[in-house]
Amino acid sequence: MCDLQESMIRKLCPLFFGLCLALSAREQVQLVTTEHFDLAAGGLVRVMDSTGELNIEGWDRPDVEVTVTRLNEADPGKKDQVTRELKRIEVTTKRQSDGELVITTKKPARSGLNIALDYRIRVPMGTRLAIRHKTGDVVIFNVGGDIDASAKLGGIVVQLPVPASYAIDAKKGIGTLYNDFAGEPTAKDGTPHKIHLHVSIGGIEIQKVTTEAALNAEGPMKVQ
Repeated sequence: MCDLQESMIRKLCPLFFGLCLALSAREQVQLVTTEHFDLAAGGLVRVMDSTGELNIEGWDRPDVEVTVTRLNEADPGKKDQVTRELKRIEVTTKRQSDGELVITTKKPARSGLNIALDYRIRVPMGTRLAIRHKTGDVVIFNVGGDIDASAKLGGIVVQLPVPASYAIDAKKGIGTLYNDFAGEPTAKDGTPHKIHLHVSIGGIEIQKVTTEAALNAEGPMKVQ
């Protein structure tokens, strides 16, 4: 019995070693694009048909920066082929008016690759957002305008600057819901910012972030 086991190990070891070499030889390939657009104060940014990791951050500049990373791994000698596949994923930004930008993702109907997408969008802090996300996580940080965001499968985390007044409507199908503002009355003075969130499968988390912390942060705060 021991001889049989030793014989099997001797046969499997070269196969396992060869598999490890093949995996270690795979090279990470990424395509990064960055664009800048002017946007009127209090403007609207629409994000349509996004998938993967979507991060939107409010900053103290009047323009919008859209950075998209397309990522996959390539076997030796196939880097150019994978790069061509990455280029087939179109993320376009169109100006509807001085006060509205539409960011749309279009993926090819058929692709042999499971390409990862990572969006980092920086907008003026008073920007309004309308997001229709497919799968993956959405993180919105330090955006003080109205937010209407939905995702089919994944999670939505919204970190809202305070002090400010919000009218929050958050609904989830299957998943969890956490809200730092739960039980707090909406302030009667001024018009509250409208926050509408919906996830079909996944969680929703709404957090408070002080204005000072938001201004000093380099990006979204770590989600616990």
